[in-house]
Amino acid sequence: MIPSRRRFLAQGACAAACTLAACAGAGATRPGDTAPGAPGPDTPPPPDDPCVPAPFGDAGDFLSFEAHPALSAAGGSVEVSLGGAAFRVARVTADCAVAVSAVCTHQGCALGYDAGRFVCPCHGALFDLDGSVLGGPTPIPLATRPAVVEAAGIRVGPAAAGR
Repeated sequence: MIPSRRRFLAQGACAAACTLAACAGAGATRPGDTAPGAPGPDTPPPPDDPCVPAPFGDAGDFLSFEAHPALSAAGGSVEVSLGGAAFRVARVTADCAVAVSAVCTHQGCALGYDAGRFVCPCHGALFDLDGSVLGGPTPIPLATRPAVVEAAGIRVGPAAAGR
């Protein structure tokens, strides 16, 4: 027996509603859930995370909190000379510090640090913590050095090859 058009449409609508309900439940989240592929609480940071530099031991330059009080708290930054080049060292969090060239790659203006980004006041270039370009007129990233927060200051490692 061939179903009537009305019955066929009603069954199709019911099947579609059941399918949508099942799909909607698959994406539901509860506290503590993470999306597939998303880092969970025990997932280590990515290897290129600027807050997890490659180990460099006691090499490099030490910036004490006594000499550079702006670095003693998260959000502070200072411009220093490292190996003859100007670098801006920023204390991102209690456990994270980064060091990037203090000179904008667009036209050489001195960079500032604000809310987790390096900012060029001259033409608005923005750089991320790893030196990559976030916006503005320059396509060239900043040179970086590894940095580690220690008990009495921040140790900035030697320049990486090619940076």
